[in-house]
Amino acid sequence: MFRYRGLTFLALYESLFFAAVFIGLAFWLHGDDPFFIHSGLPVRLIPLAIVTLYFGYAGGVPYLAAMGVGMWYGYPAFPTNVFLVDTVLMLLFAEFHSYWERRLGQLERKEAYLHNKFTELTTAFYMLKISHDQLEKNYVIKPMSLRNAIGEIRSKLGDESEESFQLLLTLFEKNFSVQAALIVWEDEKGTLRTRAATQDLLFYRDDTMVEEALERKEPVYISGDVDAKSHYIAVIPAVLDDKVKGLMCIGKMPFLSFNKDTLVSLAILLDYFSFELMRSRWLRLFANRVDLVSTPMSFEFQRLERIEKEHGLESSIIAFNCRDALSHTLLSQQIEKGLRALDRMDVVETKARGKVILVLLPFSGRAVVEGYLSRLASLLEEEKRELCPHVVFTMRWLPQLREYLEGKGLQ
Repeated sequence: MFRYRGLTFLALYESLFFAAVFIGLAFWLHGDDPFFIHSGLPVRLIPLAIVTLYFGYAGGVPYLAAMGVGMWYGYPAFPTNVFLVDTVLMLLFAEFHSYWERRLGQLERKEAYLHNKFTELTTAFYMLKISHDQLEKNYVIKPMSLRNAIGEIRSKLGDESEESFQLLLTLFEKNFSVQAALIVWEDEKGTLRTRAATQDLLFYRDDTMVEEALERKEPVYISGDVDAKSHYIAVIPAVLDDKVKGLMCIGKMPFLSFNKDTLVSLAILLDYFSFELMRSRWLRLFANRVDLVSTPMSFEFQRLERIEKEHGLESSIIAFNCRDALSHTLLSQQIEKGLRALDRMDVVETKARGKVILVLLPFSGRAVVEGYLSRLASLLEEEKRELCPHVVFTMRWLPQLREYLEGKGLQ
């Protein structure tokens, strides 16, 4: 059997199939009491429970209906009381199935968010490490460090135009001695299409190294364990959310530059580029929502808002509006000291309210926020300061947050 969510034709088909099998066997083996109504053991409830717990209402309702038809023909008088009891049990089983599916979806989405954040932090760490190594080894002869290349990508690459990919390839040519390469990327239909290339290099989807890079989701290069009959000397995938979004196929590179450190640097830059494209796409999709905050904070808003709408996982935003500069400074320092791994802080300067401190607490409900505010107030009390006026929002209240920042909401 397969796992389904929601009412599907195949779920309906399977539940009716099992009902037909059970009813057929019941009439054949126990024809005088096919549904075991007068028996001490309610055998009819076992397949009903299994089907309903697995499929939910999509399986329980058709199965119960088929069982009702069987009862109608199997007994002189329809056993109404028994059928009503079975209906109540089916509803309980289906509700448990719905609750389980909902909790499972929430946990899967939370795990995916945590995995993405871990990947982003890991990438940032390796970018910093590699950049530091480059500055130590090649400070004089290297025209650009990795961090400078990243800064150029952030400032100039924000869409999926051909110029963006060509600029990325030019960066690789200048700073990593890539002499011949091409970049292929997924289009709207999910097909890999060439976006930028040098020296008329062509993309071969059935190439051995391309297939291996897509399967392993990590850089593949010519070595003793890789077939050397490939059209390329290295293929580097761009991975986002554990999916390959694009590939960089290198056809020619100087021997001294062709090493594992360089390939890892290129892989990190490609992953970063794919993340920036995804973030830009999201920000364009949700434009003019809370455009007063910084881009990283706005991006987190969009992600957590989507999670809350789809799975009910609540996240909170606390807006502090301090009256004087000293209180603002002391509060900012205390917040920065107490930020957890996923928490974010942003300072927004508005005409209506001046400087407003925004604290984002992912997957934190009212109880967590109250505990956080209580600890923050205790820390400020040691400095003989009171907690600044504040308002708490959730992801559902992003429009109200915007109104608050513009001075249209609470005073």
